[in-house]
Amino acid sequence: MSKSLEGVHIMVVEDTMTQAMMIQHVLEKQSIRVTIARSGEKALKALCDAENKPDLILCDVNMPEMNGFELCSKVKADPRLHNIPFVLLSTLVDNADLVHVIECGADNFIYKTFEDEYFVQRLSSIWSSWALYDLKDPQTTTIFVNGERHHIPASSQRLVNLLVSAFETAVFHNRTHKSGA
Repeated sequence: MSKSLEGVHIMVVEDTMTQAMMIQHVLEKQSIRVTIARSGEKALKALCDAENKPDLILCDVNMPEMNGFELCSKVKADPRLHNIPFVLLSTLVDNADLVHVIECGADNFIYKTFEDEYFVQRLSSIWSSWALYDLKDPQTTTIFVNGERHHIPASSQRLVNLLVSAFETAVFHNRTHKSGA
């Protein structure tokens, strides 16, 4: 059973106001508290200044100045912030994108072109799985993607969660395109 998102405080980092408001609307319908930051810089400033830090950060990958990967790396490197789950919103199109998600320290990702029900279900699953993480497990894993070696700081639990997310995203994407064809 998934852990409820009701009452959870989520910071949405999205530079496109229309998308930020759509995400906010979907989340607030689930009784989730939402704070919006319109850039990576504004998010970082709010995170560092805020006494009331969010429970989870949901961040678009493609933003000007500081993209989602860069913001995630900065959050995960900051001892005051590194324990906040960080979820990227992405249109992952190839293996290298998933490697960037892992390398920057993101805890998970959600495919950006989403339906409300799928989006909330994925976010709920991610929030539920967060309790399983061993934050004191600083393993480094070596993987090969497209013939290139990558050393990534990731616990086995985080890698399994990301692998399951990639699979769920592929299944959802395939079902959506088959039903629309």
